[in-house]
Amino acid sequence: MITTLILAAVTATPSPFQADPELEEAIRVIDALPEEMAEELSEQLRMEASWREDFRAGLQTYLLKNPPRDPGTWPLQAEAPTYDPQLHCPAQPIPRRRIKASDLRARRALARFKLSPDPLSVEPGWTYDYSARELRRQPGWDSPKRLLKNAVLGSPPSQDLAIAVLELNLDDGELQDTFKAFSHGYADRSGWVYPGVTLYDAWASGSQMEMPDVECLGIIHDLKDDWKTWKAPVRKQQSLYDAIGELFFPARQHRGLRHALAVAYVTGNAAALDEYSGNYLQLHALWEDCSSTPAKLLERLPTSKGWRNFLEDWREHVDESGSLQRKAQNRAYALSRSASATTELALRILSENELLPK
Repeated sequence: MITTLILAAVTATPSPFQADPELEEAIRVIDALPEEMAEELSEQLRMEASWREDFRAGLQTYLLKNPPRDPGTWPLQAEAPTYDPQLHCPAQPIPRRRIKASDLRARRALARFKLSPDPLSVEPGWTYDYSARELRRQPGWDSPKRLLKNAVLGSPPSQDLAIAVLELNLDDGELQDTFKAFSHGYADRSGWVYPGVTLYDAWASGSQMEMPDVECLGIIHDLKDDWKTWKAPVRKQQSLYDAIGELFFPARQHRGLRHALAVAYVTGNAAALDEYSGNYLQLHALWEDCSSTPAKLLERLPTSKGWRNFLEDWREHVDESGSLQRKAQNRAYALSRSASATTELALRILSENELLPK
C-alpha cells in the first residue's frame, strides 16, 4: 500500500544573490561565449584571483594547501543506487525504472523538491558525499563557463572545493550508515526513479511526496535490521513514517550544521547558509572562537543527540558577549568584501574584452 506523505514545511530561504540586471546580463554573456574564449577568460580569472591576499584567500589557501588527494581524481557523481524491490518488498516487487533527465517529469520533480538550479546561485563543481565520506566531482566541474559565472556571483576559483574539503574535515562519520540509506534514489508509486533526487533530498525538501513501500522498508531493513514489524503491503504507514523520521532528522541536523559552517568559513552572506541563515552571527562567532581552525571546531561539534542544546547554548553565549559579536560581524564583513572583489574582477575581465559596457 502506498500513500502520500507530507512533511513539515521548511522555511524558504531567499537566494544569496538578489536580482541584479548587471549580473544577469553577465551570466547571459558567459553562457553565449565560444568555448575557446571562455577558456581564455577563465585562465585570466584564475591568474588574477590567485594574486589576492585578503582574509578569504588566506582561509582558502590554508584549507587547500594539503588536499587529501588530487581534486581531479575524486570520483564523478554517479547515479543514486535504488532499493531492490525483490529483496525489500517481495509481495509487491514493482521494478525500478529511471526517468531521463530531459523528461518533463524529471524537471518537475526537481522543482517540487526545490532542487532546480537558480541562475543567480553558485554552481559547485565539487560536493561532499556524506554516505561515502568522499568528495564528488559534479557535471561540468571543470567547465570554464561555470568558473566565470561563479566568479560573477562572488565565488572565486576553488572556493567550492574548499567548502567540500572542509565538510570532509568536519564529518566524523557518526551517521554514515544513515546517509547511505537515504542516498538511494527517490521513486514514485509506479517505480519511476527521478534523476538527481535522493531520498535525503525528498525528505529534506518539506514537499509533498509519495513513499512507496520499497524505499520505506529498505531504509528500515538497512538501519534497523527489522524485517518483521512492517511488511508489504504496509498497513500501519504512520508508524513506519514516524520511524523513518526518527532516523532522518538527526542526519539532517548533522549534515545541515556542518555544511552551513563550511559555507560560513569562506562566505559572508547570510542567505548562503540556507536554513541556518538565522544562525549567521553565531556561526561566524564560532569560527572566531576557534581561530578559524577546523580541527578546533571539530572537537566542539555536538553528536546528533546534542544538536539542539549546542545551538541554543551557543546562541545564548554569543548574545551575552558584545566583543564576540563584533568579531563575528567583522569576519563576515571581510568575507563579503572578498566576494564583492571577486564579482568586480569577473565583470572587469568581461568588460575589458568588450563583452560588457565598461
